[in-house]
Amino acid sequence: MDYSTIRTQLLVALIAVGVASLAVVAVGPAAAQTDPGAVTVALDTDGAATVSVTYRYDLAGERAGAFEDLQGDATAQETTAQRFADRVRSIAGDVENQTGREMSISDPRAAVSTADGVGTVTVSVTWDGLAAVDGDQIRLAEPFDAGFESNRPLVVDLPDGYTAVETTPEPDSAADGELRWTADQSLTDFAVTAAPESTPTAAGGPGFGAGAAALALVVTLVAVGRSRF
Repeated sequence: MDYSTIRTQLLVALIAVGVASLAVVAVGPAAAQTDPGAVTVALDTDGAATVSVTYRYDLAGERAGAFEDLQGDATAQETTAQRFADRVRSIAGDVENQTGREMSISDPRAAVSTADGVGTVTVSVTWDGLAAVDGDQIRLAEPFDAGFESNRPLVVDLPDGYTAVETTPEPDSAADGELRWTADQSLTDFAVTAAPESTPTAAGGPGFGAGAAALALVVTLVAVGRSRF
């Protein structure tokens, strides 16, 4: 199966799950999105990632009650999360075959909340092996590199202490370890490579400390010795 097929499956999975999530609570197809939310990939240093899709809807009229019902329905939330996991698991199997990198999908979950007339549904899974690991660098590409397009932004959260050393295409914004690409654009050849941030050596710290202080002492002693002759 080529990446074009994988891309199509991914889009179907991410978008269809949101529709299915809302159908569970009978919000109905007429519900208007006030904010498209985002597709978020939160990377870990071992190549695993938490992949989440967030949907936000205007809860006018009876929709507010529907979302409140879902908030209190653990079974419906579990069903929604499992449906999302099943679709992503199928994609992961195809990407695993393409890359030869072992992958697994676990910990499906759904979170539902309402605030200020807006209902939010977020479905998430843990995707082990999503990013490739090479030494202390991690690289995220598949399956987004096949021209992934979405009507919501793509957000990549880097591990704490990591910085992006290479990105294709350049993100539309980057701050505090969060890279964001706006909605409705093709991400053909997408890739993010991240590595630990360089830590400057502080004076008096381990890098300076014994070695540099000893060298300074030797220079001083030599200078004093020379001054005596």
